[in-house]
Amino acid sequence: MKKRCYPKYTYIICFIGSCMPFALLFFPLFIFVDDKGIYNIIYPLLMVFSTIAMLIVGIICMQYYIIDDKYIKVICFGKVIEKIKLSDCIYEVSTLPIHDEKWICTYDKKFQIKKFTSGCANKKNSHKIQILYSEYALNKLIENNVEQIKQTVEY
Repeated sequence: MKKRCYPKYTYIICFIGSCMPFALLFFPLFIFVDDKGIYNIIYPLLMVFSTIAMLIVGIICMQYYIIDDKYIKVICFGKVIEKIKLSDCIYEVSTLPIHDEKWICTYDKKFQIKKFTSGCANKKNSHKIQILYSEYALNKLIENNVEQIKQTVEY
């Protein structure tokens, strides 16, 4: 079963934020009616690039995770960006400072990896996965005999 890695507000804020530059795109046309200068070219381009950037960040924040019998996978936009074998996986439940919520942080124990220090930080080939805390995910990890890190870290 697919579940979201991050809270809904992380990508909703990005999508709302992408609407604001788009709404302001035509603003200078009403103010600088007689002006044919550089403002009528640069400002709309800046707003279009801002809209596209916020949409891309919103899409990146729409990550899903799947825990099956062998792997925990993070999927973004239809592609697997991170995959850790459950037999090589360790996890901890922690509260991270930026997003004041509980997270399940999983790490590949074959690699020496720095622990997560903030929320919403999954990256490709980082050998670590961070998901929002849920009983479903925790039970799936326990069910697959994934080892827990002895100390639960509160940042």
